[in-house]
Amino acid sequence: LKGGPEKQAPVKIGCDSPVIIAGKPVTFSVKDALNTRWDLGDGTVCEGSTVTHIYDKSGFYRLAVTCDNNQQASMDFMNVFVCEDAPFITLSPGKATVSGDAAEYLVEVDKDWRITGGGSLKITAVGGRQHEIVMNTGSIAFGEGLTLTGYFRFLTDSEPDWNKEMTGPVVCLYQDKNNYITYKPSFKFLDMFSYNESRNNWVKFRLDEGFEKVVHGRVNTINEIKISLETVDKGYTRVYLDALCIVPEQVREPAFVSLSKPSEVSRYPRVLHNGIISGGDPLAPVLGNQKLYGDITPRIIFTRNGFYQAEFGTKRIIDRVDVWLYENRTRTLNSRNEKIPGMVSIECLVDGQWVTVLETGNLKRNKNEFKFSPVLAEAVRARFTGEEAMAIYGFKVYNTAALTDVSISASTPNELTVDRFEVKLRKEINGNGNPLGDLIARVYALNEKGELSECLFESIIPEKEVVPGGITVIRAQLKGLESNKKYALALGQTETAKSRTEGDYYRWVAGHAGYNETFGIYTGGVTKKSDYDWGTGWLKVICDITTVDYSHDSDHVGTRFGLADMQYRYMTFTMPASTVILTDGIAAPGPGFKFSGGTLEIDLKGRTASCLYLWLDREGILLVDGKPCEVRAGFNRIERKFSGRMLISPGDTTFTMYEVEVVSRDAI
Repeated sequence: LKGGPEKQAPVKIGCDSPVIIAGKPVTFSVKDALNTRWDLGDGTVCEGSTVTHIYDKSGFYRLAVTCDNNQQASMDFMNVFVCEDAPFITLSPGKATVSGDAAEYLVEVDKDWRITGGGSLKITAVGGRQHEIVMNTGSIAFGEGLTLTGYFRFLTDSEPDWNKEMTGPVVCLYQDKNNYITYKPSFKFLDMFSYNESRNNWVKFRLDEGFEKVVHGRVNTINEIKISLETVDKGYTRVYLDALCIVPEQVREPAFVSLSKPSEVSRYPRVLHNGIISGGDPLAPVLGNQKLYGDITPRIIFTRNGFYQAEFGTKRIIDRVDVWLYENRTRTLNSRNEKIPGMVSIECLVDGQWVTVLETGNLKRNKNEFKFSPVLAEAVRARFTGEEAMAIYGFKVYNTAALTDVSISASTPNELTVDRFEVKLRKEINGNGNPLGDLIARVYALNEKGELSECLFESIIPEKEVVPGGITVIRAQLKGLESNKKYALALGQTETAKSRTEGDYYRWVAGHAGYNETFGIYTGGVTKKSDYDWGTGWLKVICDITTVDYSHDSDHVGTRFGLADMQYRYMTFTMPASTVILTDGIAAPGPGFKFSGGTLEIDLKGRTASCLYLWLDREGILLVDGKPCEVRAGFNRIERKFSGRMLISPGDTTFTMYEVEVVSRDAI
């Protein structure tokens, strides 16, 4: 901008829809500007006085627009709350009752604070601690595989709940008094708002995320929703509800392309393609999280004809491929006007020959499922045709006959070696005071009071190797940690910031994930409680044969450390006496699970199976439920009826096991 005297008039964002629905177009506009640049909040940046956009997922987005006249600029912002594409449950004061120990309750429609066009249901309590909201919904179809979602807002003018005593919300979906479902939260009440980006306390909830589900009887319809919550006992409490609807539960399935592989084929999964990389690397569709970030989404772009191929490095049984297709017709800055392909064919490499197992033109943006008869293949690829520009941002392969949630456990040695730690950090750059220093990582023993005592390990990780928002690796080779004993990983920096606003520092991503560990502060050699109950820090302790996993999906900005009053932030971890390995297609990290002697126990969680698939490093004899089975290097199929559990013993041979699949039916 030239900085001339002519002021840019204030701008105001206009929106053509009172309710924004995921997967449906919405148009934003401004007036009286020479140049206009939009940040749509999902990573999409574009230009023009009017923009039509599709938000692919529900949730909160912070939209911003900058307008200028080549001399001065003006900005405006909008909180965008995207709703599910499902019918909203009617919420009205006449169909809601509130009870509890408040001096007074008021139920009304609030049209100022709303997500949908009609306004939110607002409940006001004067004083009191226990509150129960019951909403008569009429008859709504429900059943297995469905859940409730919506937006929830909570305000109080009383003192904050510093001790985090507030509980709830407990949600009950009633068909009648004998048939209902209870959802109990696995978090403290105010944790819902700790990571709230919208700055006005609206949060989106799903009952299949963070709630324990208990079914009483059989629920085929919902006639009533009851919400029970506990607040502080003084002042006014206000609860708002909006955009409640019934949606399918999220499906979590085991993916089999991104697994660990034997050391002799450690280059796998190997990806080949003939496209253009836009962000990330060739493995982004295979190893990524399949989340959209607007036009900065890591993806592979193809022109007219393209293919994306994953080689396993071993034979695999597969019967489904999921491909996430990217589309962008908004003409944003980082797009190439990508469109949905006209045709996709799925091909498998079987005994050295490519075989087409499926071909279809029935395609859509985002996730596409391609199911076919089981194939024993060494590789799989998707071919794309039909458009000038096409792109994929996700690629997963499945064996749907394999049982999920299978627990495979083995005892561990009394002493373990830590190969590396993995943490998720962010960087806080204030631009004044000290620059960001290198990361200091220390491992401490704990005394009988749980305080940090002897330092067992220290490593300095250069600042440039710390990945903001991603996984930072701390290599260790720390030997002799005892099973069933707690230790602590403490993180600091070589340059200490004076305060939160003076100097640069790090943040450790935290979240409430139900782990029984301590996340605290270590300053001046003194162990302190955390400044707030942040839950647990994102941490993986990766050993030679097992991983201690405290990871979670929190998008929290992170907790500070590397400051004068918070020199180190530490997280305790417990070395296991037994380990769960090779579960749901997730192999033990490193070169595989090496076992000699002892027994592996496979818990089928009360189910039955007809076949066991094993990938091993050598031939020999395995004892499966006490019966000898000849095995060879690579893929092995053991056909047998299993019920409840399996026991595997290596006998006199030392095996390395790379993967296990337990299948409900033999696919080949």
